[in-house]
Order: sequence, then structure tokens, then C-alpha cells
Amino acid sequence: MSIKAKAVRYIKLGRRTGAWEARSLDLGEMHFGYGGVSHEMALAGDASKIKQQEVGKGKKPQVATSTAQQVLDFYQLGTDCLWITFARNHLWWTFAKPGVTWLGGPIEERGARMRKCIGGWRNTDLKGKPLRTDSLSTRLTKVQFYQRTICAVEAKDYLLRRINGIEEPLI
Repeated sequence: MSIKAKAVRYIKLGRRTGAWEARSLDLGEMHFGYGGVSHEMALAGDASKIKQQEVGKGKKPQVATSTAQQVLDFYQLGTDCLWITFARNHLWWTFAKPGVTWLGGPIEERGARMRKCIGGWRNTDLKGKPLRTDSLSTRLTKVQFYQRTICAVEAKDYLLRRINGIEEPLI
């Protein structure tokens, strides 16, 4: 068995402090905020309406566009999207079940919305070797410093090799 992914996204599990991290990792969930964008608007999938609403709240157009993209990624990416995060000195990975549950909020312990993980979060490769952050290339680990919540992962091929337990090719 090998892991393949059509898309790869990094998700920061909880505001700046990682407050939702424990709940997400321990319960096999992905929590996401942006409570100002209604569940109904997100389900409708109209990026221009989300952007327009955010600009109306005083956000710069570029920030509003990014917000719309992040919300729609969380709602629309399928079970073939590999999600990663960094916590507890490890890279964690999962795939998410379809469907988003609106929880309201957000509050300190959880986000405003949530997706369940398929098989929970894992912090080892397919051979059982821990994916320690200090053993990974900065090509991948730099994504953890992304200032917002969700973004595409540029080092997709490297990430998939590491999760699949494939040695890096010699240069």
C-alpha cells in the first residue's frame, strides 16, 4: 500500500496558539475557524460572495480572496486531499471524510467547523518510522510558519516519499 494524493494542504490547528491541536489529534478531527463566514455561504461555494462579504467588513481584497480560498478548500477538497500539520515535534498527516459539521463559535477548545479524519491523524511513515520535524527538509517544514490557516504544500513529492517510507534519491 502506498499513499497518493490529488492535493496536499497544510492546516494550522487552531489560531495562533494551536489551541485546537490536542482535540484534533486525539479525536481524529480537523477544526477550522472563520466563524464570520456562515456555514450556508461556505456550502454554497461562491468565492466571490465570501470575498465581497469580507471586503465589506474592512478586509483588504487580497486577504478576503485568501479567506474565501481557505474556507472553500476546507469544504470542497475531497477524500483524495492529504492534510498535514506540525505538532508535538512531528509532522502529522491524514485524509478527511467528506462533509463539514458546523459547531458554531469558535471557542477556545474547538473551531467553528469540523471535519472527521479517515483513520485519525498519523505521525509515522507507512513503515512505522516517526516523522520527526527535525528529520524533515526545510522545503517542507517551512510551511508551518504560514501566517494564515490553510495553504497548498509545495514539497508534495518529497512529503509523499517520506510518508511512504521511500529513501530520498541521491543528488
